[in-house]
Amino acid sequence: MKARGCFTQDKFIAGRSLKEIETNIGFREGRLSQGGIVLALTQLPMKVQFHVAGYTNVSLHNFVIGNGLDANVLERNAMAQWELTGPNRLVKVLPAIPYEPGLDPDEQYPRARGIPQWLVLVEMPCIVAGVLSTYPKEFIGPQDKVRIFADVASPPSQQAICAGSVPAAFLAKMYARRLWCSTSG
Repeated sequence: MKARGCFTQDKFIAGRSLKEIETNIGFREGRLSQGGIVLALTQLPMKVQFHVAGYTNVSLHNFVIGNGLDANVLERNAMAQWELTGPNRLVKVLPAIPYEPGLDPDEQYPRARGIPQWLVLVEMPCIVAGVLSTYPKEFIGPQDKVRIFADVASPPSQQAICAGSVPAAFLAKMYARRLWCSTSG
């Protein structure tokens, strides 16, 4: 799979309920009520492949880099803390409920708790790192009900993903959406 768009780090969603993830990321309430997937990059973006997108307490459509701040320094600092495994890996939460073009962006992406986010500009290779399916109390973490594929070098097969309690139809729906992600690669 490949994905682009807003990413954060695993440590900001791990161990949290789906409602907490909505609040941290800045999804409107209920956006994860039908589940979703967590994608993790398998290759870190180069400097020309992303932009700093601030923190989720200011939605991307309202974000501007403050006066006196150097975007190049912010980007270098961000890159220095990213990893391909563990709590600092870059992840994207892709809800089953898609983006609604007619909805006011401030309603669709309300003010959030303020976790860092980066806008990946090009499709980058990723794996399905987790499947979200129980709202609102499900937690993301290896000991919880969410099916997590932590720190794997290659993407699991759809058969491996569906080996747990995740229905194949749910995953097929997610893959078919192709919103900010594709199955090429």
